[in-house]
Amino acid sequence: MIRQTLSFLIISFVFTSCAALGTKTLYRNEIYPEIKKLAFAKIEGNRMVAKKFPQTDSIFNKTFIETFNSYNLYNIVPLNSTFLIDKPDTSKIIKICNENNYDGLVITRIKFIHISYAFDFSSVAKNWDTEVEMKLFDKTGNLLLSILHNTIKGNSYFMPPIAERTVHDGTAGAIKRMAKELGLTKKNVVQQGVWQ
Repeated sequence: MIRQTLSFLIISFVFTSCAALGTKTLYRNEIYPEIKKLAFAKIEGNRMVAKKFPQTDSIFNKTFIETFNSYNLYNIVPLNSTFLIDKPDTSKIIKICNENNYDGLVITRIKFIHISYAFDFSSVAKNWDTEVEMKLFDKTGNLLLSILHNTIKGNSYFMPPIAERTVHDGTAGAIKRMAKELGLTKKNVVQQGVWQ
């Protein structure tokens, strides 16, 4: 019994440590406005690779909305606009936010990382991990947060994951850190007798 409990604690620590290592807050503004209505732009990413995984955009959108909903933020609006994460057009951010009464806007870039696993110089498995970078701007165009989540360092998988899984996990990982930085709390919902 003690051995099982010790094994469980070690495995839990490894998974928790991996998540902490894979997520970084690259920039944090000290002043945050209250975010009640949040917009998010289409992802910036490697379009060539995204063509191989056509569900990338829909998985990203669904994960973005559902993850923020789990932190009691429900007024989430997807935009048809794309921004460059390294050189965002802040005047466009201000215009979109003011015209639509958004408190903030998130810009995201997803990079796919091709991983090959080998044993005795033979390829055993391949998968696509992701690195998700998100920047949150307020309605005046000020950068509030810059977050990075890498599924190689931040997620543990028993089997090589499919790209769709790492898009979900990378997006959710970045949003969880963003929610933590914003002081949002995760809701506890009883659904069919199970705590979510």
